[in-house]
This record gives sequence, C-alpha cells and structure tokens, in this order.
Amino acid sequence: MGGAVPAAWQARALRPEWSLCLYQDRDFNGTSDARIWIITDDVERLSAYDANDRASSAYFNVSSRWTARLCADAEWTGGSALLTSSKNEYPHLNNVTGNAGDGTGYKVVWLNDNISSVGISKNSGW
Repeated sequence: MGGAVPAAWQARALRPEWSLCLYQDRDFNGTSDARIWIITDDVERLSAYDANDRASSAYFNVSSRWTARLCADAEWTGGSALLTSSKNEYPHLNNVTGNAGDGTGYKVVWLNDNISSVGISKNSGW
C-alpha cells in the first residue's frame, strides 16, 4: 500500500486470512478513509504502531479454534474481550462480552478506543 490509506469500500476487502484487522472507526471505517491495523501475532503495546486506544471495530479472519484477546492495557492486562472464530465481525467494540479486569468476572466491557494490547492464540481459549 505504500503508506496510503485505502478507500472505505476497499477496507472491507482488505482482510488477510489468519489475521485480526482493527479499524480506526466504527463499522469497519464506514465511509471514511481511516486507519487499519492488520495483526497476525501478539502485540504487547499497540502504541508501537500508533494504534493505542484508537480501534473502534474489528474483523477476525481465522478458522476454528483461534482466539484473539483485546486488552485495555499494555502487556495483556486490564479489561479484555475474547474474540473467537465463531464470530468474525465486530462493527463496534462497545458492548462486547469480556472480563472487566476488576475481579467481577465476565460481563459487558467497553473497548471502543480503549485497546492497548492484543494476544492471538491457536487453541480454544486463554
């Protein structure tokens, strides 16, 4: 891509296999030409890629038995949500079932513009 941001209609087509795509805006960048971050491995600090607290939607393009853990804080800490291969599209990152990181167990978490690290696992869970 040479640093260029694809047109919004192309953003939905840019979903490489075996990747997690984080989109800067809701609805996979909707009609805007916003940033896309393609993640294929663990990232302990999204700030290294100018992506800290910037993602608003996600697409998880994997086969069965893969999970991605989106964490509110660096180094896989804080509140988190576990994305599975059974659901690929997350048009917004609010109202996602996850762990609030406060010891209260699983409940709805709000990760819109609040993701600082990502872990990807090839097994059925964390």
